[in-house]
Amino acid sequence: MNPILDKAERKVFRRFLQEHFSNRTHPRASVMPKYIRQQIRETYADDNRTLFARFIRGYDQELDQYLP
Repeated sequence: MNPILDKAERKVFRRFLQEHFSNRTHPRASVMPKYIRQQIRETYADDNRTLFARFIRGYDQELDQYLP
């Protein structure tokens, strides 16, 4: 779950996921291998910096997880 969401938002999000992506009707989610996550972060690092600078000021710690 996203650490930025508060408890009530996480509850709403979890309910949405359970209703629309149940593991009874869809395959179970699996964690992406670390090398793929790193590749995605590298691909979108510049765009993420731009987005955070424009829309999410003051969230430097959160930005770190989206950068290589």
